[in-house]
Amino acid sequence: MAVKTPTAVRRYMAEIGRRGGKSKTISAEDRRANARRAALERRRRARPASIAADKPIWKIAAELLAQIPDADFRKLPTDGARQLDHCLYPAFTRRA
Repeated sequence: MAVKTPTAVRRYMAEIGRRGGKSKTISAEDRRANARRAALERRRRARPASIAADKPIWKIAAELLAQIPDADFRKLPTDGARQLDHCLYPAFTRRA
């Protein structure tokens, strides 16, 4: 018969195993350090594979811009964001 143990108990048992079987109480400082390490590891694992840490953002932007076809690129407004609302929502025309 298999018995499910709560996560906290499994973590405690794993910690005891790492310490060589010695049942030593973990200090608050050690708990905080372990929590920080675990949070950093979760954040590292959650990073999408498409984000390359060794590339500067402007190189990534240049690569993405190169993927836009010329015909679609010419459709973009030439005056930048000045007419953005008009381009996105034609009902809101800009009045001079």
